[in-house]
Amino acid sequence: GKFYNFNAYFGVGENEPIRTGDIFKTNITGEPDKQYAIVITPLCDFVNDRVDYIKFVYAHRVDTETFSQIASMEPTKKFIKYLEEKQKMPDKFYKLCFLKDPPDFENLFHLIVNFQHTGGVKFNPGETNKISGWQRVCRLDSPLVGDIMQSYASVSSRIGVPDIPEEVAKKEAERLKGNTATTL
Repeated sequence: GKFYNFNAYFGVGENEPIRTGDIFKTNITGEPDKQYAIVITPLCDFVNDRVDYIKFVYAHRVDTETFSQIASMEPTKKFIKYLEEKQKMPDKFYKLCFLKDPPDFENLFHLIVNFQHTGGVKFNPGETNKISGWQRVCRLDSPLVGDIMQSYASVSSRIGVPDIPEEVAKKEAERLKGNTATTL
């Protein structure tokens, strides 16, 4: 096999403006699923000065290698059960591995992103490099930031299953049962 060097995250200078893929440690207490936030406002909106609110998805910090240690926390119970049964991540979740915690950058941790937990904060053009009370951890590098944006779009923009009235569905099922001839 081949090994490839892949930088998933990089540090951001204190005066660097906020951009898509920035990961922040929030000041939200009492809600473990909102310990971290990842900016998902499209980069072109920042570049073209079209940002009124910064949109982000929340993430839950995991300090261990095994998910079983967080299995008792809500809403991760369903997530853990799904992982055990399917052996893959459900579509609404994303896992970021091996981030380093500022300011010492000694402790490694993971983030479980839930694309159904989103939020926004007012963007202050005078303070383009910070969100009040939050600490920027790092920025996602390409192609990871693109993958998160695509995964979020996939979950949030689903068309869904049409709501067909029960009466119509029964009629169609009966019609299909009676039609034994097949046409190509």
